[in-house]
Amino acid sequence: MDFFVDKSYKNYIDPPPPMLEAMEEVRSSRFNIPQLKAIIEELRLVADERNCIANRTVVDLLVKKVRNSKSLGDLGGMPGDWANYTQDNFELMIRNLDLHNEGQVDYRVLALCFIFLQTELPNKD
Repeated sequence: MDFFVDKSYKNYIDPPPPMLEAMEEVRSSRFNIPQLKAIIEELRLVADERNCIANRTVVDLLVKKVRNSKSLGDLGGMPGDWANYTQDNFELMIRNLDLHNEGQVDYRVLALCFIFLQTELPNKD
């Protein structure tokens, strides 16, 4: 059977379109990806070999990050809704994560809380 290729038909785009940057929905109530990366790395750096951080250290870190976010901007800072949080707010938050009243929290649990913050729960629909 004889056949020929008609080069006038193309099934592809030449050149292919550029890849789009990953996009996320921006909300002032939750961390964006650069903020999450920054806070998790900072928590990891101050954690001990058991992945624990003293409550006072975590509260101080969060208070400083909020203060810096107000003056330095969004990248690596805190969500906008956190701008009015005080040391007392952070102490209450960290105290709730210190389940055994040891005076320290596992930074991985705290990081998960930041990740899941304001995440919509799945439903059956």
